[in-house]
Amino acid sequence: MHASNPVEETHRSLDVYQRLRQEILSLQLKPGTGLLERPLAKRLGVSRTPVREALQRLEAEGLTRRYPRIGMVVAELTMREVVEAFQIREFVEPPAAAIASQVLQREDMAELLNQFKQVESSDADVAEKYTRHDRLDDRLHDIVIEATGNSRLIEIMGNLRGLCSRARSYGTRIRYQEATREHQRLIRALMERDANKAESIMRRHLIAARNRLVQIF
Repeated sequence: MHASNPVEETHRSLDVYQRLRQEILSLQLKPGTGLLERPLAKRLGVSRTPVREALQRLEAEGLTRRYPRIGMVVAELTMREVVEAFQIREFVEPPAAAIASQVLQREDMAELLNQFKQVESSDADVAEKYTRHDRLDDRLHDIVIEATGNSRLIEIMGNLRGLCSRARSYGTRIRYQEATREHQRLIRALMERDANKAESIMRRHLIAARNRLVQIF
């Protein structure tokens, strides 16, 4: 029997995590769906170990929940969870944007801005535009947090990403045009190294997103 390769195991775990995460965010796996290791491993063609590790990571993000005598299930998403998550983001991300405006490279931000514009002007179908926009949305917010250089903060906000991404999937169709404009204004403020403007735009963006999601829920 060949010994398992730790690098290969890590890649398998990441692949399983990304696939299950996408299935949850797209509602292919609906809230309340049971997540048993053995059937998932068989469906995905892997051992139970990467499935177990992926489920633990999804649990840390709030996308799955473990119940006594039931096991792991896809977590329900409540209005309280959405509001609390956005409250945390509103405390953290506006000042993080101010910091980011002073350290991010203008060329990198120009490339990200161009990618947002390409999505907006592309001939792709609406669903594909939403998917591409949401990926860029995640990337922009990740870049802002990473620019703080605070590893503990990066970890904490990373654990909120799943919950917020899932909530956003309910509101993307409604706020797509508005959010696209907000993201582009934020990037321009970062490029201009205008800390006050970047902080203000980020705060207004998060408040608008939270308010819209509360209306939906």
